Amino acid sequence: MVPYLLERQAELQTLTTVIERACQGRGSIVLMPGEAGIGKTSLVHAFLAAAAGRARVLAGTCEDLLTPRALGPLRDAARSAAGGPLAAALSPGADPDLVFTAVCDELATPPSPAILVIEDAHWADCATLDVLRYLGTRVPDLPAVLLVTYRDDALGRGHSLRGVLGVLGSAAATRLRLTRLTLAAVRRLAAATSVDPDVLFRLTGGNPFYVTEVLANPGAIVPPTSHRSPRPSGPESSKYAVTS
Repeated sequence: MVPYLLERQAELQTLTTVIERACQGRGSIVLMPGEAGIGKTSLVHAFLAAAAGRARVLAGTCEDLLTPRALGPLRDAARSAAGGPLAAALSPGADPDLVFTAVCDELATPPSPAILVIEDAHWADCATLDVLRYLGTRVPDLPAVLLVTYRDDALGRGHSLRGVLGVLGSAAATRLRLTRLTLAAVRRLAAATSVDPDVLFRLTGGNPFYVTEVLANPGAIVPPTSHRSPRPSGPESSKYAVTS
């Protein structure tokens, strides 16, 4: 069971469509914002599993480091493209400026289409953001999909990613903003357990991560920051744990 994919069929259909476009040589940019625990990574994994055999995947993740790795997610992506233009441009001693054109060359290299996934872009280093800005006006002409996930609630007013999103958005990017699970979905997930789904929904706000964590560990404490609604009143008001 992949509970995060409840109520995500419309998003999966959209991602299927952009792969079909890429097969015809028309590239797409997909931006996937959402809060922590909303299921961005689960949706990405489902998308890539569905695209297996139809597209070449290059994927990398930005990390929450005090000193971010320069071009870290692109270095991760290059590992699945050993011997290709991107790996060559990132090799020791190579001219750093070659990375820009190398990414485009990599996405255009057969077999096509290609999917470049950059996860958690809110933690991206400046060099990675520059590459994304460069790709913004070029992906539509490539047989490729650029998929970028990020936490929009982590973007302060002066965050560097904001300017990059403006460039990517001007290229007619598709935005897939994931929403929390509805009460109906939470009830489906809790159906095989003794957890009260209505209480679970009130305590978690429908955040998929917290819902599944509590179901796996009914005595777990739900952090107050996991939901934005007021603390529930009544018998549950004094606790943040759902017990079976």
